[in-house]
Amino acid sequence: MWQRYNFTNQKFEHSNDKGNNWAVTPNIPYLDAVNAFRNKNYFINQGQILFEDQTQPADARKFSVQAYGQALLFQTLTDNETVAPEAMVFDRTGNLKTSGWYYAGRRVVAEGFWKEVPFAASNFAGSGGGTWTVGSAAILRNRYTLVGKTMFWTIYVSWFSGSNTLAGAVNNLIFVIPDGYTTPGNQATVVGLGIDGGVEKFMRGSPSGNYVAVALQGGVNFAAGSPGIITTFCFEIN
Repeated sequence: MWQRYNFTNQKFEHSNDKGNNWAVTPNIPYLDAVNAFRNKNYFINQGQILFEDQTQPADARKFSVQAYGQALLFQTLTDNETVAPEAMVFDRTGNLKTSGWYYAGRRVVAEGFWKEVPFAASNFAGSGGGTWTVGSAAILRNRYTLVGKTMFWTIYVSWFSGSNTLAGAVNNLIFVIPDGYTTPGNQATVVGLGIDGGVEKFMRGSPSGNYVAVALQGGVNFAAGSPGIITTFCFEIN
């Protein structure tokens, strides 16, 4: 078999009839073609694979994957490849180290970071026939964080400042779960500090659907006035 490089079509060719007929030689990778590597490829002695997106700004185009020091490194590189911060490292025992943060399920806030909940009067209500109306000045704290499918939601409803009025027969204070999250229910959480009628009382929270219902022990009605809550709810989300 004869072989040659055709500078016109920039391909390697071979001939099985001493040059009378030529065909493109298969299984040779080309820069201007889609190449499929179907067998093992080895990179010896700290082998490195570089990726470059030339549409991006200067010094923000290159990534590297490299085996080094008993670990697999995922790095970001400058154009001259002299700066290589270790963005992510996998070691041989399964540990993962990263210089950034972890965003689970395409969330916009990194796992374990607390997010402020904007005030909305519709997020607070009373059930049982009466009403509970809360103004923004009475909400001294309203934030949450997620770890996997567990929500930690801390809330402080003041009984001594801002607008906070309960009227009529109310047996549950309703707190709408932030950002559209829901819960499978069948859970309970204890309120850290509950104030009813100016007196500290035991309260429990029951997550269900898109809200947490807070009730007094025994399911009795809340006293008219300004109930107070300082707590961190912890429950499973869907």
